[in-house]
Amino acid sequence: MKFATDTWALTRRNLVRYRRNPQAIVFTLIQPVMFVLLFVYVFGGAIQTPPGVSYVNLLIPGIVVQNAVFSAAAASVAVSDDLASGFTDRLRSLPTARLAPLTGRVLADTLRAGLLVVVIFIVGVIVGFRPVWSWGLLVAWILLMLIAFGFSWLAVAIGVSVRSPEVAQSAGFIWIFPLTFASSVFVPVATMPDWLAAFARINPVTQFANAVRGLTLVPEVTPAVWWSLLWIVALTVVGAYISIRAWVRMGKP
Repeated sequence: MKFATDTWALTRRNLVRYRRNPQAIVFTLIQPVMFVLLFVYVFGGAIQTPPGVSYVNLLIPGIVVQNAVFSAAAASVAVSDDLASGFTDRLRSLPTARLAPLTGRVLADTLRAGLLVVVIFIVGVIVGFRPVWSWGLLVAWILLMLIAFGFSWLAVAIGVSVRSPEVAQSAGFIWIFPLTFASSVFVPVATMPDWLAAFARINPVTQFANAVRGLTLVPEVTPAVWWSLLWIVALTVVGAYISIRAWVRMGKP
């Protein structure tokens, strides 16, 4: 019970920090909106899509996956900043549940990602995205929250493993770019060179994007949904294991 209470208290603390910093919220929203407008109106006409599928309908499910991954990666910087500022040391001196700072951060970033996904879906509808309005949208939103949850644990693992927020910022994002761009987020995998397409097909981000497309455009529970759930479990287990192990070791004298 104490663990749940402390986790929620730290989740609220992290969310309040976003609310008190409106500039951070604005710039967090600007980036995905710019990606949508750039790819729809600048690159969209030059990208081949499957017959009968408009580029905007191909793009928006991929963009929301990219946003869920990007927003989760910010956890690495936040955790490292708490360590550098001494906030974590103050928590350790209080009767706070040992792992609550980690779970509070992960939960806060997951909730933030869920809100941003809604905003991007709205922008997508404005520029021409036409989902099937049914249960698939809700399932897709839940799946995107789970994706953010899994990647948040990986980001936290990076945040507790590096020595400064500056390093965490670089380390937290550099591995995300090949995952998101070498996938089906922006273009069909079939248009890639064979060697890159082979990587893209096993890329978890490709499975996530294909799963969201199936849920929002058909709607249908495709095999990509089940692969996505397996990837989420794997990411969560690996990220949580590394995070908790480094966190416990850090607290030892």
